[in-house]
Amino acid sequence: MKLLRKITHIITGTLIALSIIFLYDDNKEHITLALGVITLFGFSMDFLRTAIPQLNKFLTGKPFNILLYDDEKKGINSATLFFFSSLICVMFFGKISSVVGISVLTYADSLASIIGYKFGRIKINDKSLEGSITFFIVSFVICILFFPVWKVIIISLVVSVVELLSVNTDDNLTIPLTTVFLISILGGV
Repeated sequence: MKLLRKITHIITGTLIALSIIFLYDDNKEHITLALGVITLFGFSMDFLRTAIPQLNKFLTGKPFNILLYDDEKKGINSATLFFFSSLICVMFFGKISSVVGISVLTYADSLASIIGYKFGRIKINDKSLEGSITFFIVSFVICILFFPVWKVIIISLVVSVVELLSVNTDDNLTIPLTTVFLISILGGV
């Protein structure tokens, strides 16, 4: 596990969530534009990096390699997908839904990874039961701030299962989008 990567994940997600909390009502288009530009830049760099071996070697070598998983060195960076999913949340879902979706990804995923790495004993797929339980608890705590208990249980349970099964897909995309979609179909905000 890359602790610096998780810390960066938490800082980035917190900044995105805070910008939505404080700027969404008056500046949704500015948040959308900023996330769009960052996402476009990320996809462009990922494309150029994979098309130009020398650039890829530079951008995936030291010091950047401490933040990357091996599969990201040959394809799309998870950070790009983090910004892309945040963009989709802000563009198509409400303020609270976006904050919750991004916060679940930011905190539940990061803490599940840390706890699972440190204390995980029971393995399921490429994850641990202990990490999945942590994910559920953190999701529950985030969601209970905004929704009734019955919705929180459904959202937390389904998103925890999605995270557990996200072995071949990037959960930076699946977690927030699943969260906001569930909030939407359950009559959320």
